[in-house]
Amino acid sequence: MIKDIQITKDDDGISVKIYRQGKIMGNHFSIFRTTNGYKCREFNMDELIDKKILSNIKKTNFHSIDTAFNRIITLLPKDIQETLRRKYDTIKKST
Repeated sequence: MIKDIQITKDDDGISVKIYRQGKIMGNHFSIFRTTNGYKCREFNMDELIDKKILSNIKKTNFHSIDTAFNRIITLLPKDIQETLRRKYDTIKKST
């Protein structure tokens, strides 16, 4: 069960923190700008996504933040996906 989800956006990308009930550490990933597009960096996401898939995602250059974000959240549990999509849409509309 989700306790809190935080999404922050700046000029270089976004940062997503997922806090679940009963867990001390949050799950965190960020998408940031590079010279070749956007890359993903993750911290403690192996509880939610298989390590091999995470490894491939970290090596991939995405052409936009949206593409990277959508690729990552499709791998997450449905309840987290829905909440993240709503929060991300709100942030996109406000900028």
